[in-house]
Amino acid sequence: MLNGGVRPSTIEGVKRLANQLKKSQGIKHSRALDLAAQAADCQNYRHAQHELPARSTQPAGHAIFVTVYWQDRENWDVGRETLKLDFDRPMLEMFSTADLRHAPGFKGMRAVAADHVVADHLAISRDHARRRICVAARTLRFMEHSGLRPYVGRHKLHPGGEKVSELPDTDHATDWYDPASGQFVLIDEPYGDKPDDEARAEWARRENWHLRKSSWPGRYNPFACELYVATDAVNGFAIDALMGKIDAMPDPVLERDWTGDSAASHALFLSPGATSPQDRRRARARGIVVPRSTGTTAPYGATIGGQRRRPNAVMRLSDHVEIGRILKAAMRFGKLPFQAYQRLNLLRSALEDWLGEELEYRRSNDFDVVDVYYGHDELDALAVRVGSPEGLAQLLSEVHGKLKAAYPDCAPLRRELRKIDVAVDYIVRADPRVVKP
Repeated sequence: MLNGGVRPSTIEGVKRLANQLKKSQGIKHSRALDLAAQAADCQNYRHAQHELPARSTQPAGHAIFVTVYWQDRENWDVGRETLKLDFDRPMLEMFSTADLRHAPGFKGMRAVAADHVVADHLAISRDHARRRICVAARTLRFMEHSGLRPYVGRHKLHPGGEKVSELPDTDHATDWYDPASGQFVLIDEPYGDKPDDEARAEWARRENWHLRKSSWPGRYNPFACELYVATDAVNGFAIDALMGKIDAMPDPVLERDWTGDSAASHALFLSPGATSPQDRRRARARGIVVPRSTGTTAPYGATIGGQRRRPNAVMRLSDHVEIGRILKAAMRFGKLPFQAYQRLNLLRSALEDWLGEELEYRRSNDFDVVDVYYGHDELDALAVRVGSPEGLAQLLSEVHGKLKAAYPDCAPLRRELRKIDVAVDYIVRADPRVVKP
């Protein structure tokens, strides 16, 4: 229900009121803007644009900046979008770094200063960048007003430890908890015409859970989805108080009302809280960092949002071929544990990538890279040595040694060697008679 006494004093306030009118009265957005402008003693929205300030000039309090860089996949235009949000308290007083890392809408983002959150991966367009920022902004506001924080446990449990069945027709659900009580809270945001209300009400009765629908337009997709709050009713959690906080939230930030800062480049944005050289380095999104070779590693596999790295060295083709034969024979061994198979499959995928880069370095075009690690070798003599778990473990130890001899010690190499170690551990675990090489 709208408050008939609302008198917007800024264009920002007119837009918020218009969104409420549009939803409550089912009218066009342009008509809602005119009605909201009239509530501000203006003739229409155009008149309000001339008469009212864009936003309040009152002290802003503590700012939080959210930045996403982008690169368009169709025309390769690039840019940066940054939105400033004002809060009553500093960001790291309200939210822990773990909250920001696990919060819905913050995947791939990190706090780079006390007032700045940056997405490391490039968005695929300007619109997508703004959408990501607005989702993050709505999440921050939701945490600020509701007091809830992201729940990262493995199960949604009753206080007594009994697992809860799934809410019918759930969609875009996110897991939260109340820090004061430890109460688990499910936020469900299905599209408005999707949920079976009767089935969901029956679920709430059967599980003895509260299930309430909020009047706030939502965090995931406002005005298209509807927000429901579900939580255990057994221990007297103050559901009415929580609903009051959520229902009283200000209108959600929307892409169509964009008020952020836009740049047509990847020029670095530094927030006021970035006061040291370390802050400046942290502020760079990983997706805009130009990768360079070091003494031990080299970048490869360019993708939007980043690159992988490999050892900065070239292994002999004969060693690649022999390792490929060993891995193919090992993965055809009938007693190979599935977990070991998974590690070896990942290993050969990485080695195939490295071989492709090394062949390009040699300017060789007459070698079948795929065949080395994935081709079928008829009657390979190595199959005899792989005929037992002991022989298999020994051969994988030889692969380990060849890789260490060919490449410098570096993180990419250690990652692949670890896969061999884990595979051998599974082989030994499956047959205690096998002695680890």
